[in-house]
Amino acid sequence: MGIDDSRDGADQPGQGAPQRVIRAARGWFLDQLRPGTPDYLLPLALRVRGGLQTDALLGALTAVVERHEVLRTSHRQDAGRLLQRIAPQADVPLREPDFTDLSASGREAWLARLIEDELRLPIDLARQPPLRAVPARVGPADHLLIVVVGAPPVRSR
Repeated sequence: MGIDDSRDGADQPGQGAPQRVIRAARGWFLDQLRPGTPDYLLPLALRVRGGLQTDALLGALTAVVERHEVLRTSHRQDAGRLLQRIAPQADVPLREPDFTDLSASGREAWLARLIEDELRLPIDLARQPPLRAVPARVGPADHLLIVVVGAPPVRSR
């Protein structure tokens, strides 16, 4: 299987370092072996007390994505070749559920379910960059921030 590395947002051969391309494609390969499973995901859930400005959060996440190619990279297969697409820019999927209308016990139950759902939801590495964020509003000054990153396996030494 050949590998093409493109940095201009098109699926064409580029001049990337082959070892980096192969390492980045490992997550895609694992997803092909066990499609729809979240085995390669790195989740993070943080309770944020105080005001949360979602515009500022989105701006910060966007800056991280712009700085790191791996967070703008998607993979797909075409005629036996693995195509790696590094988008010039990428939108960060940001869903903002609001649980403020629920009772305290209801909120905590829904938050637990939200965390489980986000941890089970795979990232389609052929269609989207490997990052999503969910800032859930729990109260006026209380949020649960879930960030999920699709990560290729760590290289062993």
